[in-house]
Amino acid sequence: MNHRQISGRQTGANVVRRELRQVVKEIVDRLDPIGLLARGCPDNEYVPEIERIVQLLQTKKALSLGTVQSILHETFVEFFDPEIAGSRDRYREAAAELVRRLDALCY
Repeated sequence: MNHRQISGRQTGANVVRRELRQVVKEIVDRLDPIGLLARGCPDNEYVPEIERIVQLLQTKKALSLGTVQSILHETFVEFFDPEIAGSRDRYREAAAELVRRLDALCY
């Protein structure tokens, strides 16, 4: 494999990661699970959580509703705490939307 092929694959992976990050950001921002955006915080408030979610999504071979819901919930529990993050059920609708959007992106 030559340098051009490797660069093309890396570029393709970067495009996929960028698209995935954008989809996750849209969904997390709409969910606003901690209520930070509703309080007027900047629109980049959830960037660390979004990056973690993207990383976890990329490591999974299968992304079922339950898996995605767990990734979302566990990320916010990790970055905040269980009481602030809320119940796992709170993330179900966002997880379902994320699964639909990922399917549309052919993941």
